[in-house]
Order: sequence, then structure tokens, then C-alpha cells
Amino acid sequence: MPFDPFARALTDILINQAPEFVGVFDGTLGWFTQVNPAGVRLLGYPSEEAFMADPDHSLRSPPWTPEQW
Repeated sequence: MPFDPFARALTDILINQAPEFVGVFDGTLGWFTQVNPAGVRLLGYPSEEAFMADPDHSLRSPPWTPEQW
């Protein structure tokens, strides 16, 4: 598949402009790697950086076991 230099930029624009919660969840790591501004506000964090710094940025309590995945 050829690399599209605009794909990442377009994805970032769509995620950041969405009025609802949008997050990129890494199932291997078990947490979000990106959350849009609407999601950050919904979750009550002052910024995406503050959300990512929270040790429980998986939003799962308790975390799922591999069998649950």
C-alpha cells in the first residue's frame, strides 16, 4: 500500500474537529494513545497531556484480562 502523506493530517483534523469523544485505543498496550479535545473535556481533564499522564488512562476499571479481550 503506498504511503499517503495527507492521510495522517486528514485523520488528525477529523479527530480533533469531532464534537463527540474520539479516541485511539491501543489494544496491545491496553490504553488510549490519543483523545480528541471533546473527549478530554468530557472526561474532565484540562488537556490531553493531563489525561495521558494519568496512570489509569485506559478508562477500564478494573483492566480486562487477555481472555476478556
